[in-house]
Amino acid sequence: MNLNQKKLSTIVIVIIVIVVIIIVGIIGYFVYFKKPTTPSITTPSTSIQPLSENQTTTLPSQTTPPPQTTLETESVKIISPASGTVVNAGTIINVKVQATGSVDRFFITGKEVCTKTALPFDFSCPVPAEIIGSYNIVAVGFGPNNITATDIIQLQVKTSAQLVGFRTYPPSMLIVIEGEKAGFQVLGEFSDFVRRDITSSANGTHYSITDTKIAVVVSDGVIQGKQAGETTLTISNSGLTATLPVYVESY
Repeated sequence: MNLNQKKLSTIVIVIIVIVVIIIVGIIGYFVYFKKPTTPSITTPSTSIQPLSENQTTTLPSQTTPPPQTTLETESVKIISPASGTVVNAGTIINVKVQATGSVDRFFITGKEVCTKTALPFDFSCPVPAEIIGSYNIVAVGFGPNNITATDIIQLQVKTSAQLVGFRTYPPSMLIVIEGEKAGFQVLGEFSDFVRRDITSSANGTHYSITDTKIAVVVSDGVIQGKQAGETTLTISNSGLTATLPVYVESY
């Protein structure tokens, strides 16, 4: 190979190397300096604006509760017997009730209970044999949804049987703390063999205390201790008399 051929070969090799270098440089440029960028996502901002003076908000509608049923037009009245009527113990009385509005059923209550669910509202109710003195009769009427209306009368119960004796409960003595109260009951024995409560002074029972500095009777069937000591309670009715020791104890 002559000199010219060697020079030509050298030039070609140099050109090839330069081209390779350029190609590598271009590739490197795009790989390292032209990295793809992630597009940014812009979130629209949301702001809450205050209400102006002339603006109003609309709230969700609410269901109005149904009106409550009342007894404005419902009433109950016992028209017979009248309050204060005297009746005999152990008998049957006729009770008549009048109602207005939607009352449609009744019961009558005293010591005995009578019920009726259809017109007419007339009741045949027994007066208990053991009752004497005041006796309440209550009429209770029921309307829709079991709403009630009531009326009450007070009868006076008497008996033809005679009082033949009585006893007290407690039977032997009364013990009460100084300054406190204690109760007792007086039960009468009658000629019809029925025992009746005659504690009330309205039934003819009277009370007295021997020493009122020790104790006093404050109401029917109730005494109060005043100071420590012993005294006697005397009970009388229809010519019959009984005594009961009373002991007042200090704290």
